[in-house]
Amino acid sequence: MGGAEACTKGGGTYCVQSCEWWNSPFFCDANHPQDIFPESDGRSTWNHLVNALLVDGSARTVYLRELKRQMSLLHSSGWLEAEARTIGNAIRSDARRDGERWGMGNMNVGLEALVQQMKDRRVILGDDYGELWKNL
Repeated sequence: MGGAEACTKGGGTYCVQSCEWWNSPFFCDANHPQDIFPESDGRSTWNHLVNALLVDGSARTVYLRELKRQMSLLHSSGWLEAEARTIGNAIRSDARRDGERWGMGNMNVGLEALVQQMKDRRVILGDDYGELWKNL
């Protein structure tokens, strides 16, 4: 979790899901910069404000407590998945028409991929970082 690992994990998940830099709830601090790609030429674009908040013990605790709350409200409750499906249902006929017009695939494939990413994200956050907020 130190941020020095390259984005090489895979196994069917997107780099966003498997890469410590992008997947970390500490994204943009000094250990998780935005510039993880070779073309950054060694320049760093980490966010100094985010870093300042996360190195302060009290602010970090508040952040982790809020992350725990949001995990419960959005992920564990099923609200995020339900909202994606609700929006999908609302746009389904337009998406079908656009797909036919532009030769694009079925939106259900994309919706299911999005829902799977949400589920994966919940598991990754809980498994990799849940200990940080478990007792808050």
